[in-house]
Amino acid sequence: MAKSFFKRCVEDLSIPKDWEDCSWGNDACPSFYINGYQIFVDHKDPKEREIGENSLRFHIFLELEYGWGGWSVSSDDLEEIIKETKVSIFDRPLAFAKEEYVDQIKLWEQGS
Repeated sequence: MAKSFFKRCVEDLSIPKDWEDCSWGNDACPSFYINGYQIFVDHKDPKEREIGENSLRFHIFLELEYGWGGWSVSSDDLEEIIKETKVSIFDRPLAFAKEEYVDQIKLWEQGS
């Protein structure tokens, strides 16, 4: 059986063990949750990427702001993305009231 597209997107990576897989079947590529962030991991082959071969592989943003725009970073360097997850989301520009982010993080913690 052929590997799924999502599995092929991460097969060459060592995803940090504390990253929670939050991939959704309707998304273009797999995603992971950590510390209030969501990270999308696109295919290692730029020709297989959703947005095209000139797009970057990793995209990190504040999980609560998924679909809103807000703060984000894109990179081809996983270590850069890991470094971004170490910064408190409360040091980022927030689109909503701080309490909403706190409540969302609590929900993730309860689900773990």
